[in-house]
Amino acid sequence: MRMIAAVVSYELPMVIAIASIIVITGSMSLNDIVIAQQNYPFILLQPLAFFLIFIAGCAKSTAVHSI
Repeated sequence: MRMIAAVVSYELPMVIAIASIIVITGSMSLNDIVIAQQNYPFILLQPLAFFLIFIAGCAKSTAVHSI
């Protein structure tokens, strides 16, 4: 039960970081998100979002493999 709670808790920062990209582009379409990055990649505009997704993804993959 504790492992399930840990995996779910890693989802929240990932959703917030992805939501920030959706707010910037105004669309959930992957094509629109890629087109919106023509001038500047989103890693430069949203470094905190990248950091959150990276850390949460690493923590989630570690938690899933330890089950």
